[in-house]
Amino acid sequence: MRTGMNKMKRIQNLLLAVTWTAAICSALVFTAVKIRNWGPVLDAPWQGDFIMYRDAARVLDWEPEQLYRTSQWPKVLDEPDVSMMPFPYMPAIGMALIPFARMPVETAQRIWFWLSVAAFLPVVVLVVRRIPPGRARVIGVGMMFLLPAFLDALYLGQITFVMALLVVLAWYGMDAQRPWVRILAGVCLGIACGIKPIVVGLALVALLRRRIGFLAGMVAALAALTGVGLLKLPASVTLDYIAVMRGYTEKMTPPEMTYLIFWNQSIPAFWQKLFGARYGTLATGISFGCVAAILFAIVRRSLRSARLSKRTDVIEVSAALLGVLLCAPVTWLHYILATAPVFAGIARAWQSQTHFIGRMALPVGICMAMLQRAAEPLVAATGIQMFSSLMAISMSLWLGMLLATAPTHNLSPSSSH
Repeated sequence: MRTGMNKMKRIQNLLLAVTWTAAICSALVFTAVKIRNWGPVLDAPWQGDFIMYRDAARVLDWEPEQLYRTSQWPKVLDEPDVSMMPFPYMPAIGMALIPFARMPVETAQRIWFWLSVAAFLPVVVLVVRRIPPGRARVIGVGMMFLLPAFLDALYLGQITFVMALLVVLAWYGMDAQRPWVRILAGVCLGIACGIKPIVVGLALVALLRRRIGFLAGMVAALAALTGVGLLKLPASVTLDYIAVMRGYTEKMTPPEMTYLIFWNQSIPAFWQKLFGARYGTLATGISFGCVAAILFAIVRRSLRSARLSKRTDVIEVSAALLGVLLCAPVTWLHYILATAPVFAGIARAWQSQTHFIGRMALPVGICMAMLQRAAEPLVAATGIQMFSSLMAISMSLWLGMLLATAPTHNLSPSSSH
């Protein structure tokens, strides 16, 4: 009996070693290839998304009414080759980008690139402080830099790094003793949600924990952003923003099947790809069931933590952020970077796993996240749309690992300081 158990243990250890080797090697290969194809890394990358932000800010600076009417941008800017991607942020965010619109494009790109790097450095430091020294810390840092999300967001010139900094500051301030710090932390989350509401999971934790000051700060920030748009710009601009958001969501989630849903890593997109447009109603029904189950599990986990400590724990926050990210109508590949506390939670959850399946969840998820890079040829060769949702499966594995981690006093933020 003991011999059989020892043999099984050796097999499990071998599988873990092989999977971790595959995960690390694939991450390093992706990073090397990405940088090689990038060109001179420090010479500002392509930054297609930032160019769209800048074009939107130029339009806002010249003819505000056309901000969300991309078909008019070539006429407004008198340039035939401007970005035609819709500007997906609140008018106030566009106003904050106007200084970049008044710079030469190459100067603006370089400044944005280095601002992104500068914003991410404190994120790494603050996240690392919440991970105990040792292998867990190495894993947390490694995931932040080696998952495709980091280089993808940097290459695209995404605003994700600013969001990550705001979310981490909000996370740190949520449990502060001074009321004004909690309010400012809420303001940080409100601004982040004003950019993209995908990080609203932190507000769910605050609600369950009755962080009234934090929630007040968040609401005040969102109200201020809305007010700035209404006071400084014609009301039609805000109405156009609402219409764009409605259309943006409808075109990338069931029952629509466009090219962009291919990269959508949300739960609704996952089921739509599995069942196809023919069974869109069934896919929608299952999606709602999964979203309800995830939210129930998040609430249950947070309430269990609340019974042990008045302070939030890293796993609780990470589960809420990652769960809501999966439940969102649209979740792009790099969005996980905006939920930066998740990397601390995943590392700590992995450290506490004793069961083989729990310890395999992390490296298997990393392997699938890397395989996601080959989604287009895989789908073309097999016709199976599910290969374009491998990152969604990875995040689901990590969420399961987080939710399976029992709350303890050792997971409180102060325990790792």
